[in-house]
Amino acid sequence: MTNESITHDYGDFIIYGDETGDHSMDTAYKQHPVFVLVLCIFSKDAYTIDVVRHLKKLKFTFWGHDATILHSAKLRRQIEDFQFLQNQKRREYFIEMLNAAIRNSPFTIISTGIDKRLLQERYAKPENPYALSLEYCLERVYRFLQEKRQLRKTTHIILESRGNEVDRTLEIAFERIVAKNAAWQANYPLKVLFVDKKANSIGLQIADLVAYPIGRFVVDPQRENLAFDVFRDKFHKYPDHLGKGLKIFPTQSITTEPEKRKASEYKEYSEA
Repeated sequence: MTNESITHDYGDFIIYGDETGDHSMDTAYKQHPVFVLVLCIFSKDAYTIDVVRHLKKLKFTFWGHDATILHSAKLRRQIEDFQFLQNQKRREYFIEMLNAAIRNSPFTIISTGIDKRLLQERYAKPENPYALSLEYCLERVYRFLQEKRQLRKTTHIILESRGNEVDRTLEIAFERIVAKNAAWQANYPLKVLFVDKKANSIGLQIADLVAYPIGRFVVDPQRENLAFDVFRDKFHKYPDHLGKGLKIFPTQSITTEPEKRKASEYKEYSEA
């Protein structure tokens, strides 16, 4: 029996996704003005050889083990496993090493940012931001896989589990989107999996780390955003990535000055 006969025709890439902000429109005018979905695409070979190595080296350096889960919100608040960041010198060294780990890890970003205020202002019945952003992202994922000649190869998208009810809602949204793109799905089949944060997935942690800076960029692209600059060139189609690797919707939220929302209006995204 040959290897081909006992193994599935899986693709050469693995995709990890996360989000920042609240996809509920009920909070459009409150703390979370934007919703951002980010998909980080890794070559499986590069992920195994380079990405995991860089992030595990970081963990071994600062914790002595690799059980710690890198969590953007806890890192920013310097709580729990990240309390040591309250020491300025250790914080600076950690950020330097973290930036280097992200910068040196080869992956491609496809992301959608939804400005919920403009969405609600422009549309009488706005779509759910998660479903909207997922559809935009998957359209670009299909094209990416086409470029990489992944015909008929199954590619998995790994998302962090939010509980059975939420996961099922998102799974239904995914199923509706791929059904609308039947020809693409037949040629570049995608499967979605929901994984608990406790799985300590390096790919999910990277997606978590890049989502928040993208959210800050969507709110105010002119504001200094050092974390965003670390991975800016990883967007698909960079430097011509706006509207491609990074889709902002509605687009006027960053291109029309009078309609651009000031970061100071939103505490969550105004913090460093």
